Amino acid sequence: MILRAERPDASPFLHWHWFDRFWEEMVPGEGAAVIAVWREGRLIGAAPVVAIRKRAAGISYPAVTGMENAHTSGYEWLLAADAERAADAAREIAGAIMELAGRNGAVSWRNAPRRSTATDLARSALDAAGRRVMWRAERPHRVVHFPDGADALLASFSPNMRARLRKSSRRLERMGAVRFEEVSRAANLDARLAAAWELESRGWKGRSGTAVARDERIRRFYDSLAFSLVSERRFTLFELACGDKLVAFLYGLVEGTKLYGLKFSYDTDFSRVSAGHLIIWRVVEWAGERGIHWLDLGRDSEFKSHWNGELVEMGAVGGIPGGFRGAIAMLGLVGWPAVVRRLHRHGSGPRDVPRAP
Repeated sequence: MILRAERPDASPFLHWHWFDRFWEEMVPGEGAAVIAVWREGRLIGAAPVVAIRKRAAGISYPAVTGMENAHTSGYEWLLAADAERAADAAREIAGAIMELAGRNGAVSWRNAPRRSTATDLARSALDAAGRRVMWRAERPHRVVHFPDGADALLASFSPNMRARLRKSSRRLERMGAVRFEEVSRAANLDARLAAAWELESRGWKGRSGTAVARDERIRRFYDSLAFSLVSERRFTLFELACGDKLVAFLYGLVEGTKLYGLKFSYDTDFSRVSAGHLIIWRVVEWAGERGIHWLDLGRDSEFKSHWNGELVEMGAVGGIPGGFRGAIAMLGLVGWPAVVRRLHRHGSGPRDVPRAP
């Protein structure tokens, strides 16, 4: 935790509790490890990783990934704040990962912020270690800034968006008593979480099979993470209710003046009153009153675009070996069209690869 405390841009996804819960629930006994680099008795770098076997085109190959999956909002190596020590640590981590992956093994992880010193150092270190370094763009995150409070943010919206929030709020109030509450420290938090997951499973995520309740491991991960962080006031669960019915929820993590919305859903029966937009607005008001002025809404969508803000570039990093196994690993990372384009290029070094069509 010393390394994390040194980082001015530290996120909850570099917190020990995140990795601890991930290790316990998502990859129990399946090659999870932490590579640590020490200098003169001081920890200068760490990388929580998972050694697994992957498959592409029906062929298996060894790989080392980050301790992340589709439900991780961000992943990086933890590196010292000092530039020289950080670069030294990145080189040592890359070398250790190469040994773990083996000569034919690939290295890859998702959810990497592109404009990040740690991401840049990791890519350069993998390149120096002899891997062909690739980048696949992922859907960016939408981050909303409101340093001057909720009212100033509201004033920045289009007239249509402002009118929508006002009208939706009035319509919801006509349907019943409206309650907005931050319930993370409620005595019955387990029941509140269960209600949130049940609501999510009734929406499009339930139909697509990506709802938390559809996978017991993922549900245990989010539930146990909440209970691990609630005493440190790093976890938040917001509810928007109408009468006795839960209308929307947002599951978030707090880091200083930043709030990360990890899970969010609303009852589609309340779509006409913009229940999803209403809970985000109430969360912004709540956050602004407490000195929080930054909200990560997660991967961008047409729905989230109404909130303006900043698009933060995210992507997947790949460190690919040469030869046939490298081509298979490349296929697994970017798909056939990008593989063909890459194999026709000359030279070496880190390159950006467009998302495969």
